[in-house]
Amino acid sequence: SDDLKYGSYDNGDPTTTNLYLGNLNPKITEQQLMEVFGRYGPLASIKIMWPRSDEEKARGRNCGFVAFMNRKDGERALKFLNGE
Repeated sequence: SDDLKYGSYDNGDPTTTNLYLGNLNPKITEQQLMEVFGRYGPLASIKIMWPRSDEEKARGRNCGFVAFMNRKDGERALKFLNGE
């Protein structure tokens, strides 16, 4: 159902092209993210937030951000990749 939403996100900025990526496998690379998200449109930037402390490393998951050039492309990626 379209009512089912995964994770949490803030739609407060109607112009943002950024997507927050949570629960990333620590083995995934920015190159791999570029290949997956780049299918939906041109990207402005990709950033994985690598763990800096033992506590962050112990979580076993990373987070990051993907910024699209166009909001429409980001919305499409969110629709198709949310929860993956």
